[in-house]
Amino acid sequence: QSHDEDEGEKKDEEEEKKPDPLTQLITTLSRGATKEQQRSQPDDMLYMSYAEIMSQSCSGEDEDDEDEDDDGPGPSFEEQEMEKQQLLFEQSRLSDRGTAEMRMLQALKDKKDVGFFTSMSGFMQQCSVLDLDAFERTNKAKGLGMSTESGAGNLADAEITCKIFRFLQLLCEGHNLEFQNYLRTQAGNTTTVNIIICTVDYLLRLQESIMDFYWHYSGKDVIDKAGKENFLRAIMVAAQVFNSLTEYIQGPCSLNQLALAHSRLWDAVGGFLYIFAHMQDKLSKDPEQLELLREFMKLQKEMMIMLLSMLEGNVMNGPIGKQMVDTLVESSTNVEMILKFFDIFLKMKDLTTSEAFLEFDTNNDGALSAKEFRKAMHAQKVFAREEIEYIMMCVDANHDGKVDFTEFTDRFHNPAKDIGFTMAVLLTNLSEHMPNEPKLERLMTKAKSVLDYFEPYLGRIEIQGSANRIERVYFEIKQSHIDQWEKPQIKESKRSFLHSVVNEGGDKEKLESFVNFCEDTIFEMQHATSISAEEQRMAAMRSGANTVDGGTLIKFVVNMMMGEKEPETKPVSEQAALPLPMALPMGPIPELPPDEASVRHDMPGHQDGEPVAAGLPDGLLPDAGGNGHTGKPMANGVDGGIRHDTTESQTQEQKEEEQSPTQTAAGSSPPLLTSQVSVDEQRRTSTSTESSKQEEQPAQDAPEFEYGRYVLVTKLQDDVVEPAESAADVAANLTAAISGGDGDGEGDDSLSEAVIIEEGFYYLNPIIRTLAVLHTLMAFSMLVAYYCLKVPLVIFKREKEIARQLEFEGLYIVEQPSEEDVKAQWDKLVLSTQSFPESYWDKFVKKKVRARYAEQYDFEAISSLLGMDQAETVTPDTEKSKIIPSFLSNVDLQYQLWKWGVIITDNSFLYLLWYFLFSILGNFNFFFFAAHLLDVAIGFKTLRTILQSVTHNGKQLVLTVMLTCVVVYIYTVVAFNFFRKFYVKEEDGGQVDYKCHDMATCFVYHLHTGVRAGGGIGDEIEPADGDDKEVYRILFDITFFFFVIVILLAIIQGLIIDAFGELRDQLEQVKEDMESKCFICGIGKDYFDKVPHGFEIHVKNEHNFANYMFFIMHLINKPDTEYTGQETYVWEMYQQRCWDFFPVGECFRKQYEDEITVK
Repeated sequence: QSHDEDEGEKKDEEEEKKPDPLTQLITTLSRGATKEQQRSQPDDMLYMSYAEIMSQSCSGEDEDDEDEDDDGPGPSFEEQEMEKQQLLFEQSRLSDRGTAEMRMLQALKDKKDVGFFTSMSGFMQQCSVLDLDAFERTNKAKGLGMSTESGAGNLADAEITCKIFRFLQLLCEGHNLEFQNYLRTQAGNTTTVNIIICTVDYLLRLQESIMDFYWHYSGKDVIDKAGKENFLRAIMVAAQVFNSLTEYIQGPCSLNQLALAHSRLWDAVGGFLYIFAHMQDKLSKDPEQLELLREFMKLQKEMMIMLLSMLEGNVMNGPIGKQMVDTLVESSTNVEMILKFFDIFLKMKDLTTSEAFLEFDTNNDGALSAKEFRKAMHAQKVFAREEIEYIMMCVDANHDGKVDFTEFTDRFHNPAKDIGFTMAVLLTNLSEHMPNEPKLERLMTKAKSVLDYFEPYLGRIEIQGSANRIERVYFEIKQSHIDQWEKPQIKESKRSFLHSVVNEGGDKEKLESFVNFCEDTIFEMQHATSISAEEQRMAAMRSGANTVDGGTLIKFVVNMMMGEKEPETKPVSEQAALPLPMALPMGPIPELPPDEASVRHDMPGHQDGEPVAAGLPDGLLPDAGGNGHTGKPMANGVDGGIRHDTTESQTQEQKEEEQSPTQTAAGSSPPLLTSQVSVDEQRRTSTSTESSKQEEQPAQDAPEFEYGRYVLVTKLQDDVVEPAESAADVAANLTAAISGGDGDGEGDDSLSEAVIIEEGFYYLNPIIRTLAVLHTLMAFSMLVAYYCLKVPLVIFKREKEIARQLEFEGLYIVEQPSEEDVKAQWDKLVLSTQSFPESYWDKFVKKKVRARYAEQYDFEAISSLLGMDQAETVTPDTEKSKIIPSFLSNVDLQYQLWKWGVIITDNSFLYLLWYFLFSILGNFNFFFFAAHLLDVAIGFKTLRTILQSVTHNGKQLVLTVMLTCVVVYIYTVVAFNFFRKFYVKEEDGGQVDYKCHDMATCFVYHLHTGVRAGGGIGDEIEPADGDDKEVYRILFDITFFFFVIVILLAIIQGLIIDAFGELRDQLEQVKEDMESKCFICGIGKDYFDKVPHGFEIHVKNEHNFANYMFFIMHLINKPDTEYTGQETYVWEMYQQRCWDFFPVGECFRKQYEDEITVK
């Protein structure tokens, strides 16, 4: 057996020693490249083919040139993450073969090869710059008609130069601190080459050559085509050099920052400032030079970004800040020219969009004559006279000889806003880190207008940096984000968060809740923005199928809420199967006099000679024989009163008239018994007969009840009625059943009652019907709006919660939730679905979870739990078919089931759903609309607090009620066994009312009557005066009063009152805490108010609550390859759910308190 093991080990060693073909190829090419150092070495076709294949092995594209995408929205967070994961997967295939970027540094250190750095230094020295002498010789040769091939050598290697510096930039990409330091000094090598200084030397040479070209064209009005091409090539190379310098120092790499600060970088910066100032002034006056002007402004932005990188990790009164201030002060004239240019065109946007300025544009075509344009600017008094003259030199006329002021403003405003913001960040950073520098005061005064313009968009926060020092971070806040933050739903979310988190125990829990609130708010803002986007609305309008489907759905819902729309002439037998509304019975229906039984044929709802009562089925209509006379109605339409008549004085003819319509209806539809309410505008008969009957009726039998002016129609349906049974008998039976069968007299059995609208208010019925339908539509709109706006947020929160529990707590992997935890068991349903996570940002959370727990737990079990394949491949989502609707193709039923389970358990959605259902029911019975009045309490904060006081201590309240029931039951047992005779009451008619003849009745009586009685049960039962159990009764009554009324009911009231006081105190505590201490750092107001308005300045500028949320939003939207060092640090901490970057208990002002107050 040991021999076999040795053989196996030998085979494994042989397999390990077997060379990899790709490794052999790389080694061969490397040796071939180092063997021959001559530059004239011919191209190796094998190497060129290999390089082309390797360049295509990774799908990542060069993101260096991003100018074309500046105006677009940019890739989403999901797309960025997908591209990143795809690139990492492809790079991992090459990492074991010596080709990955991460292995290069280790290879250089192991070989201690100085050739790489000496070669790079030699390349930089050999890289050409603009040659003005060669350019002039070329121009002279052109003028003499000679060959101009020599002119091609002027910065002809611009492309290869950019690639060299791009390569050095990528070596430091991602803030690779180790490689950044290695570029500066190579420890252990025999020769050390400082690539940082070499880059600065080339930049200075390039700047000087550009300056030569500027002086060449400074005396000329126009830069010709050849000069423009040379400028553009030089700008392209200079921009790449600035990008490389930025990557050398971002992180920050403090040693590289110092190396740059002690180099000749400031000479190059001063020279570029001169070029930018004068080229802006020169090129802005010639519309044909705008392309070159834009390129210069882009280069200026790259330089500003590099200068901002120099200030990363800046300390108070640091040496780099002082050198930068000195450079800017030395070039103050040029800086002021640049600031003036920005200031003019930043104001121009506000000027040309103001109503006062647009009044000069009488044609509304966005164009004015030069004279009118000048007059309009003078009238606004925004610009000084010299500024107006400068603007007039920059404007150009269109083909009509007018100034298109809209195009002119957009031409300069966007670049000025983009670069001006970077300049504002730089100056703000310097002023806050050099507060006592007198050299800056004059420059800041000149820049005040620009700084004020960008103040709302300049986000500032403070973080606890990697060096455990408080650092200030500056970033841009977009106007769209500010607008979304001011929306009512976001303000409501903010208020709810503050009320729920201000009393949290520890800082960690508070910060965790704050970050969750930020994430939810960001998602809600982004979702609202996507819904309101104009492009999506236009796409929805163009989609004919979607429009038809949506219109059909709306029509269906409207028809469902409107009810039946068949013509009223439809036979009653067909309408009998339709659902009939049911209203509360109001007692016996009285007879009506003949004069009020008539119905006009011209009333609303009357069609084709048929009298139709508005809103009533045909089965309720009186007989319409075409002569206009109807049967006798059973309600009084004069004053709404109910009149009862049980006498036998009515004639047989009147009885026949009364039975005729009823029998007709009953014959057609036996199950129906209805009483029709009608209105008559003209009285056609006398009321003397009814008056005589009313006098004969006893007063006590004819109570007057004012039902108001609303319609209450009784519609009853009895499925067990025989077809031959008369409607009057059905009415008698149903009335008796409803009234409990306690009526007396035959006349009472055949009577019912109804409420009608007075004849002068017949229009109320259609109005109420219309309002009911409108209310239902509104309720449906509220439900749909919540589903579209808030349900995605609910799903996002739930998915985020599941993802975080999976990744950081190992739920369902490390430990299983309890069976009683229904929520966790339901969430387990979604883990294995392919759609999860759908709304949450991190689409690769499953992959992260499996990679994190695969070493400790079974890999296959985790893959099965998460519904993942065993392969590690990363495949982007396949494009769905555009022919088949999305809701029919690739539907994840399991995910949809889980999703609707989450939606149905959402309290707000349930509230709106019940609101909508009650609104639908209200169309059949108006009494259901009374439930909607509770919405008033939900809409007002004060009333909502009162409702919350009832539910705040809900558990204690329910338990106390249960205890009250138990105590009452104990007293019921005692009463039933010993005091039952005191519960017997005799009524006037001699009947005996037993209140405690069985336990159930006795218990209900104690709960219903005894608890509500002010003095307890003793006030409601017979007194025990003189009884042999009098003493025991007294003890029974007193103890019941004391325990139930005094103690338990008082406890229930106290719970509600205490809850209300607690909620009120919480609201006051929130206000007090927000006004007395900083939410972020927790430092009290007293510390900051040592200076006037110190606390207000701190919470507004330094630790602004909203700015931290905007910063997280800024990180989510910004590609991680473009992060600054501080942003990378915060993002890594955020990914790990570590909140140490929050300055808890510290702030920049406190850290540098002595230095700020000095001088």
